Amino acid sequence: MFRQISLILILLLLLALPVRATMICHVIDKDLHNYNWSNVTDADIPDNITVTGYVQDTDIDTEAELESLLTDVTDVFTNNDTIDISDNTNLSASDGITLTGDNLTCDLGTSIESAEITNGTIVNADIADDTIAEVKLDIYNAPSDGYYLKYTTANGMEWTSNRGIIGHTLIGNGSTITTGYKGHMPVYCDCTIVAAGASTESGNATITVDVWFEADPENNGHPTDADSITASAPITLSDDDYNRDTTLTGWTTSLTAGGELGFNVDSCSAGNKVVVWVEVEKQ
Repeated sequence: MFRQISLILILLLLLALPVRATMICHVIDKDLHNYNWSNVTDADIPDNITVTGYVQDTDIDTEAELESLLTDVTDVFTNNDTIDISDNTNLSASDGITLTGDNLTCDLGTSIESAEITNGTIVNADIADDTIAEVKLDIYNAPSDGYYLKYTTANGMEWTSNRGIIGHTLIGNGSTITTGYKGHMPVYCDCTIVAAGASTESGNATITVDVWFEADPENNGHPTDADSITASAPITLSDDDYNRDTTLTGWTTSLTAGGELGFNVDSCSAGNKVVVWVEVEKQ
């Protein structure tokens, strides 16, 4: 009887002791949905929690606490909240990238080499205007003012003068050249007169030649004196065998395609064969 009373007293004392109801040593998945976590503090959560579903604990607020919950993982996070990938990664480097410890390095360099360019991958739209210098082009010769590029079978691309000559030969048939209109030459393209001159085949000559231009000979006929373009500075030789004028004082120098250029001898006191010409620059 006494023994039974003693057991009852011990049981009553145990029931009277306060119970720490929030101690959790093992949590299974169904408990996460049914348990009131608002009463759980950091001190209630022991180290090495076994997780069979997922952990939901807003009280895990340090990197060390999070790392302690991850199996076989240490030092994944640093104090700067960056990921340390040196020993805990399955990252691998590919072409142009090198992975050394914690460092990813770009190996592409700062320029593109010929071997790195596939034919046809760079199109005209990829090249900005006015970005390729003339010295970078494969051209046969050096440029000069007024020259233009053209292709030749012998030299490929080459700089070529865009100048031409429209000329006429004046012949006296063994005698001094007579005055008057001597003929005309067609103008095949729009151009600008840049020089004019005369020369003899042998000996000196004294001669003055006016130059006329008719823009529409089909409707207006051949050039006339009213079409003179030389003002007061016609082509001249004064007891000389060569003269070239680049000043062209007062000249009308613009010519249009389809026109005619005529030559008229105003005076001649010596010379039986003279070539007169105008140099033009194509527009």
